[in-house]
Amino acid sequence: MDKPGPSKKRKVNDENRQFQEIWTEKYFFVWSHNKVVCLICKNSVAIAKEYNVKRHYETQHPTFTKFTGELRKQKMLSLKRELIGQQAMFTKPIQDSETATVVSYEISRIIAKRSRPFNDGDFVKECIEIAAKKMCPEAAKKFEKIQLNLQ
Repeated sequence: MDKPGPSKKRKVNDENRQFQEIWTEKYFFVWSHNKVVCLICKNSVAIAKEYNVKRHYETQHPTFTKFTGELRKQKMLSLKRELIGQQAMFTKPIQDSETATVVSYEISRIIAKRSRPFNDGDFVKECIEIAAKKMCPEAAKKFEKIQLNLQ
């Protein structure tokens, strides 16, 4: 005879909670980076369920209930653009830095492959910076991030 096992504990992950698009219009929340984020204060709720989203909206932002109809949609779109802009501001420098590192490795590999002295990296970087300043001055700062000091 089988013994009854311990009662299965309830786990949030097993409940398959998902963000609902209707929450964006009703409560000014969006799904961003695997979190449910408030467009107004940029905070996230712990668990993606309507009760938590609604409670946050009603307690933290009661003044936003005055927005209705077209005005509400415009406000929501404006806040969405603002959030996207803030997120892009942080990801762009990281991408530039990673790209500069990859370029540094590729140029260093070519220098080593051709059996050139490592101080040729400084010469190559100087040439790249001159070309960048003349050809695309708006992006010249990106080329300065390339590290070719191989010593």
